[in-house]
Amino acid sequence: MSEKGSATTYLVAVLVILLGAAYVAVYFHDDLFAVERMERSDYEFELARQTVEANPYNWDAKIVLGKAYYYRKEYALAAELFKDALQMDEENSEATYYLGLSKMGLEEYEEAEKYLRQAVSLARYPDQLYYALGDVAMAKNDYESAIDYYLMARERMPNTSDVLISLAGAYEAEGMLDEAIELLEDAGRFSPELVDQLNREIRRVEQKR
Repeated sequence: MSEKGSATTYLVAVLVILLGAAYVAVYFHDDLFAVERMERSDYEFELARQTVEANPYNWDAKIVLGKAYYYRKEYALAAELFKDALQMDEENSEATYYLGLSKMGLEEYEEAEKYLRQAVSLARYPDQLYYALGDVAMAKNDYESAIDYYLMARERMPNTSDVLISLAGAYEAEGMLDEAIELLEDAGRFSPELVDQLNREIRRVEQKR
């Protein structure tokens, strides 16, 4: 392998580690369940950009840079990079997944659903994909489909409060208030740090009975 190729491979590896670590660093706002991901640093973004410039045919690097744009909420630029990556590796489940998320950020919900469905068929472990499809259905006010997707996510991630909270929201939208309250109570057992917010939400839903 050439020195240039080795350097590019090293940069991609560093980026994957940095972005992977930041991906799991999430926290809850005081506002109910608004999840905010940590901002990518200028250093990470510049490193990703330089990596793609060094080798524009490296689809791994394009995915890394696309994710950097995605987390900066620059969804159009992210989508373009994920599409480029898929031209080189059309069955890449990660690029397909993030392309779907980027389309959701652009409020292109039909496209988002198309790519997320493709990602489900490509992924060996589609847990998070069902959750994302539920979010797309909610954005389209298709609450019945949202419930179906969230239930599939719940089967695979039964102790995940995010899934329970989202499913509760879909049940509430469908007028299934008892089911929504039960799920919010369950979410509190799995995430004790959210109990105060969840109790406020439960009281709000109870008032709709």
